[in-house]
Amino acid sequence: FEDSRRIRQKMLVRLVLNKKEKEFWYRGLGESEKRKVQWLLGRATAKDAVRLFLKERYQMELRSADIGIENDRLGKPCLKGGWLQSIPVPPFLSLAHTEGFAVAVAGEVKEFPTAITGIGIDVEPVQELSAGFISRVFRQEEKDLADKTNKEAGEWLLRFWCVKEAVSKALGSGIRHDPKDIAILSLDQKEKRTTVRLTGRWTEQFPEKKDKDFLVSTFRKGEFVIALVLL
Repeated sequence: FEDSRRIRQKMLVRLVLNKKEKEFWYRGLGESEKRKVQWLLGRATAKDAVRLFLKERYQMELRSADIGIENDRLGKPCLKGGWLQSIPVPPFLSLAHTEGFAVAVAGEVKEFPTAITGIGIDVEPVQELSAGFISRVFRQEEKDLADKTNKEAGEWLLRFWCVKEAVSKALGSGIRHDPKDIAILSLDQKEKRTTVRLTGRWTEQFPEKKDKDFLVSTFRKGEFVIALVLL
């Protein structure tokens, strides 16, 4: 007999995934059980975020399986389905998952004075980053910023990494260039926010973002750190 965990997993596959996604689940993710579970968890969470947004914004009732999610060539999640013809513009979507925990955000933003071109979210388990990793991804100025928080320095470096990942997702590219060039200029320790500016190769790929500063919010949820940004 199958154990209850596998039965629940198969039920989730049937309820959440469309035909194309089911084929990818069974044949495209390899044999790693952990990878398959993380992927399924991320898709289920993202589809719930989209369903809730559509219900609130357009009074549209959809099943999770009605909402297709495919990645473009850069890995950005793109929404698919006939329901897209019933709304003026597709919602923004970003998702992240790690260690049995997933987060997703979907929606549209109207109250900002300038056009929003993307939403990015990232999550990481609370952990101590290695010295080698820190030297590869952070500028000295960023390490100095974290050090000013005293006992929270290690967690702020982790928040900074989440921030860089979230910004790269909002751009739709992921970390394709030097992460040091997603420069963190300042932090608000009370509000848990950072100010970020693109530099280097990032401004070559996204010249419209050059010399612009962006606020990125960070959160602590149990043993996970989350970053969220609108660009």
